[in-house]
Amino acid sequence: MKLQTKSNNKKHLDNSKKSTFKRLFGLLWNANKYQLMLAIFLIVLAALGTLYIQIFIGKVIIGYLLNEGKETAHTFNYNNFHWIITGSVLFLLISILSSFIATRIMITITYKIMAKLRIDLYKHVQKLPVKFFDINLKGKLISNFTSDVDTLRQFLSKTFPIAFQSLTTLLISIAVMFWLNWMLSLIMVGFILLILVCSIVISKFSRKFFRLKQKSIGDLNGYAEEMISGIKTIKIFNQQENSANAYSDLNKKLAKVNFKSEFLANVIWPVSQNIGNIAYATVTITGGLMIFYSQDNGVAFGLTVGILISFTQFARSFSGPVSSMTQNVNSIILALAGARRVFEVLDQKPETNEGKIQLVKLIKSHGKFKEIKMNLNVGEYAWKWFNPITRQNQYTFLKGEIEFKNVWFKYHDTYTLKDISFKANAGQKIALVGATGAGKTTIINLLCRFYEIEKGQILYDGIDIKNINKKALRKSLGYVLQDPYLFSDTVSNNIAYGSDEIDDDTLKMVAEAANLESHLAKLDSKYDTVLTNSGSSLSQGQKQLLSIARVNYKNPPVLILDEATSNVDTHTEAIVEKAMQKLTENRTSFIIAHRLSTIVKSDLILVLENGQIIESGSHADLLKQQGYYYQLWQSVKAN
Repeated sequence: MKLQTKSNNKKHLDNSKKSTFKRLFGLLWNANKYQLMLAIFLIVLAALGTLYIQIFIGKVIIGYLLNEGKETAHTFNYNNFHWIITGSVLFLLISILSSFIATRIMITITYKIMAKLRIDLYKHVQKLPVKFFDINLKGKLISNFTSDVDTLRQFLSKTFPIAFQSLTTLLISIAVMFWLNWMLSLIMVGFILLILVCSIVISKFSRKFFRLKQKSIGDLNGYAEEMISGIKTIKIFNQQENSANAYSDLNKKLAKVNFKSEFLANVIWPVSQNIGNIAYATVTITGGLMIFYSQDNGVAFGLTVGILISFTQFARSFSGPVSSMTQNVNSIILALAGARRVFEVLDQKPETNEGKIQLVKLIKSHGKFKEIKMNLNVGEYAWKWFNPITRQNQYTFLKGEIEFKNVWFKYHDTYTLKDISFKANAGQKIALVGATGAGKTTIINLLCRFYEIEKGQILYDGIDIKNINKKALRKSLGYVLQDPYLFSDTVSNNIAYGSDEIDDDTLKMVAEAANLESHLAKLDSKYDTVLTNSGSSLSQGQKQLLSIARVNYKNPPVLILDEATSNVDTHTEAIVEKAMQKLTENRTSFIIAHRLSTIVKSDLILVLENGQIIESGSHADLLKQQGYYYQLWQSVKAN
C-alpha cells in the first residue's frame, strides 16, 4: 500500500507539472497568439542564421569556392564568391534582426501577461473566503505577487526564447549533421543523449530544492511582515535579539536550499561542456582517420575535408545549445515552482454567493415606490427579489430583525458554537458577553457570512441570509472594529470608503456626529489630509472616531460594534461612547464589550461560555438571576 501511495503521489506531481507548463503556455498563447507565432518564426530564423555559419565555413568555402580535386593546385572561383558572400551577409543580418525583434515581441507579451496575471490574482484573492486568510500568512501571499510572479516574468521573457532557440538549433543541427555524414552523426547523437541523461538526473535532484526555495522565500517574507507589524510588542518585551535569531534561522534555511538548488543546477553547464569537448575530439579523430585510411584520395564513406570541417564546427558548437537548454533548467524549475504557487491561489474556490435577494433604496413618488441611489440620504432600505409567479420584482422594507435559530458552527473539526438561538428585534441593542474564545466574534462572523454555518438558520427580516446576496447583506451592515483599519488616503476618502461619491455636507454631518470635527481642525489640510501607514499619525481614539464616522456615512440599518472602546483611555472612551450612542439610535446594534459599563442599557445581553448561551436577558434581569453575569458585575463594582 505504501508503494502504491508513493506511485500515486509521483503521478500526481508529474501531472501537476505538465498541467502547470500547459497553463504557462496557455498564458502566452492567449496573450497574443499571432505575435507568439511571429516570435517563434523569428527565433527559428535566428537559429538558422547561427547554423549557417557552420555550413558556410566548411561546405561553402572549401566545397564550392575551392574546388577539391586530384591536382595540387586549386582554382579559386571569383564569380560565385561575391554572390555567396553578399547573400550570406544579408542572411546573417536578417537572422540578427530576427533575434532582436523576437526578443522585443516576447518582452511585450510577457509584460502584458504579468500585468494581467497580477490583476487577476489580486481580484481573485479579494473573492476568497476569510478562512483562506486565517491559514495563510500575509507575507506568503505577498510573495505570490512579487517573487513568484517575477520568476514567471524571467521565464517568459528570457528563458523560454533562449531555450526554444537552443532546442530549434539542436534539432536542425542533428538534421544537418545526418545530411553531412550519418556515421559521425550517430556518434554525436550518443553524446547528446549522454548530456540529456546527465541533465535530467541532476535536474531531478535540484527540482525539490527549487520548490523548497520558493516556499522558504514565502516563509521568510511572512515572518518579516509579522515582525514588522508587531515591532512595538517586540521592543516592549525586549525580544529584538530572539526575533533576529528566528529570522536568521529562516534565512539560513533559505540559504541552504538556495545553495543546493543553484549548485546542482550549475553543475549541468561544466558537465555538458566537458562531454561536448570529448564529442568534438572523438568526431575530429574519427573523421580524420576515415579520410586518412581512405583509398579514394580523401573521400571515405562520403566524407571530404570540407564536410569534416563543417561537421567539426557543429561538433564544437552543438554543446552550446544543449548546455544552454540544460543551464536554463534551474530557471524553468524555478518558474514552474513559482507558477504552481500562483496557480494554487488562483485555483482556490471563491466564497459562494448564491443569494439572489438584493438591497435597494426606495422612495415614494406619485403614489408608487421607485428605486434610488444607495448613497442618497433619503428613502428607505428594502429587500428586492424577483417573483417567478408574477414575473415582477417584489420589495419588502428592511426592519433590521435578526434571528439565530439553533445555529451550530464548526472550526477545524471542533464546534465553536452550539445550538445558538436568540432574536434581535428591530432597533434593539444586543450585547455579547463572555471570556475570550466564548464565541462572541464567531456570531458576528456568521452574521456577516465570513463563514458558513453547519446547522440551523440565520434569519434577517424573516429571510434566510443564504438567500441574500452577500454584497447586499454586507451593505446593510456597519462594522466598527476594535482596531480600526485606515487606508493610505485622505481623511475624506477614508470616511466615505466604499461609496461611489463623496457628499461634503454628509461628510461634515457624520464627522460632527462622531465628535471628530475638533480633531480634524488640528490637521493641516483637515479633510484633505493624507493619512499614511494605517493612520499612524492619529491616536487610537481619533482612529476610532474616524471609524465611527465611516460607518455613519455608510448609514447602515444594522450595526456591529466590536469592543470599540477597549483600546482607548477613560476620557476618550466617554467621547467614543457618546458618538456610538448617536450612531446606534434607531438601528439594530450588536455590541461586543469587555467593559460591562458600556452595555448596561442594552435591550438584550447574551452571556456566552464555550460556544453556548448560558444566560440571556436585560442587565436588570441578569442581576436578579445572580448567575455568571452577576459575578462579573460584582467584580466590576469591586474594581
